[in-house]
Amino acid sequence: MGLLDSVLGLLSGGQSDESTSADRRENAATSEGSDRLGSAGNGRDQVIDDRSEFGDADHVPPGCLVGDSVDDLEEMAEDYADSWAEFGPTDYSVESIRGVDEMFATQQDRANWLTIDLDDGRTGSFAPMAAQPACYFGAVMIRHYDAEWVLDRDYGWALGFKGETIVNLFGTVHGALDGDPPFVRLHDTFVANYDLDGEFLDPDGERLEERRQDSGVDPDDIDDEELEGDAQQSAPGPAEMAGFADDFAGRHSGYDLDYSIDSLSAVDAVFDDKFRSEEFADAELGGTDDEASIVLTAAASEAGAYFGEVLTRNTDAEWNRRDDGLKIEFPTAEADVRVDPIATASSVIDDGDSFAASFDDLRETVDAIETELTESDA
Repeated sequence: MGLLDSVLGLLSGGQSDESTSADRRENAATSEGSDRLGSAGNGRDQVIDDRSEFGDADHVPPGCLVGDSVDDLEEMAEDYADSWAEFGPTDYSVESIRGVDEMFATQQDRANWLTIDLDDGRTGSFAPMAAQPACYFGAVMIRHYDAEWVLDRDYGWALGFKGETIVNLFGTVHGALDGDPPFVRLHDTFVANYDLDGEFLDPDGERLEERRQDSGVDPDDIDDEELEGDAQQSAPGPAEMAGFADDFAGRHSGYDLDYSIDSLSAVDAVFDDKFRSEEFADAELGGTDDEASIVLTAAASEAGAYFGEVLTRNTDAEWNRRDDGLKIEFPTAEADVRVDPIATASSVIDDGDSFAASFDDLRETVDAIETELTESDA
């Protein structure tokens, strides 16, 4: 999954939801008479293309913000399975639901809320930390019981049972960010209430409490330099940047993005055609309060990675991490010249620069290196 696809789950610093715990729990409901948009078996064919149809005049439910289609929900379930195997198994077995609760117990306090401003003036919030495990849980229920993803006017994406009952799964799980991990309890409730052919899992309160045990680390004893070093080690490296570049090229397959120097003009064309528009006029790089800013930030990161890969593939530069982070480094006889491709992308967006012109500015450095190498080989 590419950076743009997963950025909602990776961005930090999301806005806190302004609603109270009671407000969120109010949406954690099960309904047999809710205004369902789909019928049994056709949820996969449905797509959310107009969020004004969902919720009410004041409320946009998280279930209509987590994805546009069933494919999106399944991709988030896969992301959960790939990312949280330490709480495994994540093999979509019923038993694996216990691990989802354990993950939730350790992570729910770290959840960031992303606030999305809709075109109709309403604002909705959701937490990727709640949405991912909810998608995985839903996938498990669908594989083992008579359940399906359905669209509901009150809830957005919801879990339907036997073509009759609709559960506000995303609202329930988001409400549980302030309480006990919900997944085993939800499973057992569904088995009991909807006459599903399954055995109770029973929540293991003692095990969850162990997961919640305080680390015993005194914040005053934390080594800030060591912590910063750990953060740098976990940051994307050259391989990840190459993957982001491939994602950018694949996402914009209609452009001639072949990693040549000339292809930088095509990168400029992508931004001219797709991101210098009214839709992104008010978007801010690094912003997490609206969808346009989130998408633009991810696109800039991918394009910056592509710019860096063009440099490494066509010159003697390479990715190198130093104290100032991961950058493209040109080794010269006098000094190492370091270029920040992500900063270049930011300049393209904020200042109207271009990727092609940015490379032209480096041409003197590239030529000097080529001359040095030629002379040293002579």
